[in-house]
Amino acid sequence: MSRKHLYLRRLVFALLIVFTAVFQFSFSRYLDIGGVFPILMLPLIVSISMFENSFYAIIFGFFAGVSIDIFSMSGDGFFSVCFTLAAFASSSLITFLMRRTFVSSLLFTVVSSFLINLAYWLIIIVIKGYDSPFWLLLHKYIPTAVSTIIPIIVFYPLIKLIFEHFSGKEGKNEN
Repeated sequence: MSRKHLYLRRLVFALLIVFTAVFQFSFSRYLDIGGVFPILMLPLIVSISMFENSFYAIIFGFFAGVSIDIFSMSGDGFFSVCFTLAAFASSSLITFLMRRTFVSSLLFTVVSSFLINLAYWLIIIVIKGYDSPFWLLLHKYIPTAVSTIIPIIVFYPLIKLIFEHFSGKEGKNEN
């Protein structure tokens, strides 16, 4: 694979992250299911990380997390840290332990979604002393974690298609 294709693939991934962030925050009222909004960026970043080496996975994870932090105006950097860790974990596990399959991406998304939502609930809700933290956990954060898993059905095949188009090979990681 030529360097040109490598740069183009990474540019397409970066543009997809920007598009997903804009879509999530511009059309969030259409994504609302009973007051629950999926975090579209997480399955995207997990999928991208499975096809990139750890260095670029960390960069994409951080970029996705920063975009979520900026668009949501939380400013605490929570998603930057979590998405960076999720991207690194996904890329490293694919590199050293697991195969690059849809089931692996589903597993990474499920685990990451529940861990990130649980960490957000614990750090932001429980420690800061909000009222009814367990009600919020059951009615907001667990449903958010579940709804975040669904977009992997679209993102993994899309990222795999982009990777194969720019590499010319199926499933080979040439970073």
